[in-house]
Amino acid sequence: NVWIHDDEIDKIVNYIETNHIIIKKGICHGVRNGYEVQKFRKLLNADIIGTDISPTSTNYPNCIQWDFHEIKDEWINNMDFIYSNSIDHSYDFNKALDNWMKCLTKDGRSSI
Repeated sequence: NVWIHDDEIDKIVNYIETNHIIIKKGICHGVRNGYEVQKFRKLLNADIIGTDISPTSTNYPNCIQWDFHEIKDEWINNMDFIYSNSIDHSYDFNKALDNWMKCLTKDGRSSI
C-alpha cells in the first residue's frame, strides 16, 4: 500500500522548485515500500534515502531498516529535506521531531 498520492508529492516538489530551494540530500521516514523515496529522488534529482522499522525495508532501493526516532551521526546537519507521513506512528513525537530537526542543514526543510 502507498499512503501518499502523486499529487501530494508534486505539490511538495512544486513548492521546492518555485522557491528555488536546493535539495542535494534528504530522508523520508516511515516509507514502507519506498515509493516516495523513488519519486522524490527522480523529481528532485537528489540523494534521498528512506527509513522504515520493518525488516522488509531493505528489499527496496535506497531504503534501510531504521527506527525513525534515532539518527545516525552522519545525518546531523547534513540533510536538506526530511519528509514523513508516518509521524502518527511515533511512540515519542517530541523525540522523533527533535532528532529530525538535528539532521537539517541551516537552510533545510521538512514536510511532515
